[in-house]
Amino acid sequence: MAQTSGRKRAANGEEIELRSRTIAFDPLEQMATREIEATLWRDGRAVTREVHTLHQRTFFRNELLVMLGHAGFSTITVSGGYDGRAVGPDDVHLVFIARK
Repeated sequence: MAQTSGRKRAANGEEIELRSRTIAFDPLEQMATREIEATLWRDGRAVTREVHTLHQRTFFRNELLVMLGHAGFSTITVSGGYDGRAVGPDDVHLVFIARK
């Protein structure tokens, strides 16, 4: 697995480790296929492991603005976070607020 979050300790003392990797990317469909692995550790031993495949589609800001407009939404604002700050080039997640 390429990316790992490291182990995080839960309130009960168990540890959870998340790892992920991209297994496919289709730039024309803007679709990434990722494999996510979650491991539960207890007393230094892995006791449970789950692996799931996720399909993630990427939409760009202007694409979403057009889709929201076509769906009948108006007064659409986009911010770089839940605090309403302006969108910047380093923002990975955008917040859209629209009225219908």
